[in-house]
Amino acid sequence: MIGGIPLAKLLPMTLEEMCEELRKRPGRGRKCIKETTVQKYLETVSSVLEDAKKNDIIPFDPAHRVRKKHFEKEVQHIPQKYEMGKLMRAIQNEPILYRAYYTLAITTGLRRGELCALQWRDITGACELTVRRSRSCASGQIVESDTKSHRERIVTIPLGIWELLMALRQQQVLHSGVPDREQPIFTDPDGHVPHPDTFTRHLRKLYKKCGLSEDYHLHTLRHFYATYLLQEGTSKQVAASLLGHADTAFLERTYCHPQEVAKRQAANLMQDLLNNQNPCYVAFMKNKNRKAKKTG
Repeated sequence: MIGGIPLAKLLPMTLEEMCEELRKRPGRGRKCIKETTVQKYLETVSSVLEDAKKNDIIPFDPAHRVRKKHFEKEVQHIPQKYEMGKLMRAIQNEPILYRAYYTLAITTGLRRGELCALQWRDITGACELTVRRSRSCASGQIVESDTKSHRERIVTIPLGIWELLMALRQQQVLHSGVPDREQPIFTDPDGHVPHPDTFTRHLRKLYKKCGLSEDYHLHTLRHFYATYLLQEGTSKQVAASLLGHADTAFLERTYCHPQEVAKRQAANLMQDLLNNQNPCYVAFMKNKNRKAKKTG
């Protein structure tokens, strides 16, 4: 829409029309693109225009004059621990490919693209993975790039996951011979690399089978991982490092979801304050009864 327009002739009105056109486009599940996505498009254009402004190509950034629509930020729904237990039990009955993929996602919080891009050479030690790349689908084409943070990171994995990965490798060896070091870890027995969407669609079927919320998706596992770590006392610095964030600010804004169990525990703490043994509670009740008698 705007690629053929000279920067000096790009008007705020044109960018507003671009946003309106984006809002009409279908997103995932044939639903309209979310407003957050539209704003991300606008921010990307704005970052380019800001560079043009700094280099005196244009006098101002027209994206700053676009009237933005107000929208409520979508609330993330995080599975409870018992729900994740149901999902884990369902995963145990899946073929080794899906079992290893989803269990690794739950226990490391890796993004979908990072999981799909893992290669056998990325196992850099006993129970240790090095996350280097990401694989995604753009305009119908599979694209590989570096990670979202543009940095490599080392992730320690549980022993049970290590054994699952070795079982997957053994299956590949039996069917196709020893896999190349640069072969993706998550392939079928014949060495075929599944499309990233395959793992997303299959997980939705498992959610439905377990009776879990339709709002849950593959990235929900990452949210659960981060929330569970913080709830169990892992420091924010360690959690941010494991998730691939440069600092804790994004972690605090995005993943600090108090679970219902934690909320109930907080309420119980306050209930302890209001028990009959507490002198403050006794004084409160006496005063309440006195007022009730006067009213009567």
